Amino acid sequence: MKQLASRLGCSLDWIYQRTRPGAPDPLPFIPLGRRIMFLWSEIEVDLEYRRACRGTLGATNGIARVKGKEKRLTRKRFQTGSVRLRTDSAAPWWEGFYREDVRREDGGVVRKLRAVYLGREEDIPTKRLAMRKLAEKLAPINDPTYRPGSEITLAQFMPKYEELRLATKKRTTQLGYKVVIAKHITPAFGKRALSDISEEDVQRFLNRKALDVAWNTLRNIKWAFSAIFTAAIKFGYAKHNPVRAADLPPEPVSKQRELPTTEQLQQLMDALDEETQIMVWLDCITALRPSELLALRRSAIDFKKKCLWVREAVNHGDLHTPKYHRQSRPIRLADADLARLQEFMAKRPDDPADAWLFPSEAGNTPKEYVNVLHRKIQPKAKKLGLPHVTWRLLRHWHSTVLQDSGLPVRVAQERLGHSRPDTTLRHYSHVSISKADEAAQIVSGMFGNRPS
Repeated sequence: MKQLASRLGCSLDWIYQRTRPGAPDPLPFIPLGRRIMFLWSEIEVDLEYRRACRGTLGATNGIARVKGKEKRLTRKRFQTGSVRLRTDSAAPWWEGFYREDVRREDGGVVRKLRAVYLGREEDIPTKRLAMRKLAEKLAPINDPTYRPGSEITLAQFMPKYEELRLATKKRTTQLGYKVVIAKHITPAFGKRALSDISEEDVQRFLNRKALDVAWNTLRNIKWAFSAIFTAAIKFGYAKHNPVRAADLPPEPVSKQRELPTTEQLQQLMDALDEETQIMVWLDCITALRPSELLALRRSAIDFKKKCLWVREAVNHGDLHTPKYHRQSRPIRLADADLARLQEFMAKRPDDPADAWLFPSEAGNTPKEYVNVLHRKIQPKAKKLGLPHVTWRLLRHWHSTVLQDSGLPVRVAQERLGHSRPDTTLRHYSHVSISKADEAAQIVSGMFGNRPS
């Protein structure tokens, strides 16, 4: 008390009057047996409130003058809670009780009784220490800036999340998040209130999932779960994000997929029908994402500027902007490639400029790249005994060819549509066998060994 009186520049009697039992205008403090503890942060808030109401430290009985009239100052209820020793288990433990204001989904506020585990008796031997432990947990609730939390469950919040936050994402991101949330997060936490989900709950959940799913899937689960709480905090349904600090296990060493050789790709294209052959060939020379490849219109081929313009992407029939840091990007094409495209487009001379380059059978929508891959490309590659082929591996092949050619990584980054060069180097560029052999010969030659 002497330290507080010295800091405030007031008398001890002024502090005694505001800390005695039944004081009409008490200072915020935490009782610790016969002693009391002051939190300076709460004292500062309390004093600011008094000054805002034009009160002074000398005011008594909680009376202050506001706009010329005397009014009694009121403050939020301060609680100390209660504890009891539970002996109904082999190891006795302390349980604490307190009340918390909770905001219902309709906006109303209700006061609920909460119970909390404080610790075992062997760690907290006395009731006084148990009360001190409970005081630590009650500090945020007793803070004058505290606001009631919400009891809305995760399942109840999901429609709001999809309407207010997820709707602003690209279609591909929406689909990915919806799958992860529906398959992994909602079954585990759908009936839980957002305010009741703790860091421990999240970490235990991720540890269990790590045993069943791939590491990349686990990372996506954490991202989606964290995004839900970020939105809940923004719109006032949660106060903190228990997912952000959760730990993931170390990323396992993954085996790099085998890239098809140029000869194998040519063998595959020779076995495909002409339209699918053009799709695979065009993807190899441009490294387009499949959603960008199938969204190409005839007008995207710029014969005058000798390039292809990437302006749109399509997923499950929904058009959106490409996944790139610029709205559109040009991809330069060789004269021979432009001639081949011109020959392909000439087979449908009546199609307008905005017609799809690879239309579906109906003609008014582009083909689905997933169907093309699963129904035409992969069955033919399997029949020929070729390595597993995906649209992504064709992009990897393109990036590796440019790297082996000695071109700057910036060139590959632009063609693949990456916002950062490290993405191109880390995930898309492979070390070809010829370059690995060349490196081995160089270091071997340093010791006088020469190839025979």
